[in-house]
Amino acid sequence: MTELEDAHAEYQALLTAAEGAHLATLGETGDPQASYAPCVWHDDDCYLFLSALSSHTGNLKRFRHARVTMQRCSFLSPSVSS
Repeated sequence: MTELEDAHAEYQALLTAAEGAHLATLGETGDPQASYAPCVWHDDDCYLFLSALSSHTGNLKRFRHARVTMQRCSFLSPSVSS
């Protein structure tokens, strides 16, 4: 594998492991607002679950700018007892 192929494989592994995201948008006055949002991946597209009542929904309608940080949520994984 080339270095680029290795990087792409690591990227795909990160996306596969991601169970949620932190979404950051701009509020009405341009202030940053960030919070957790569950997500799923399908055909290389990320779908965030947002309520129509959430501030992020209104923010995205106004500014259409966002940043997303993927997160693996260990608290969602089944616990393992030893």
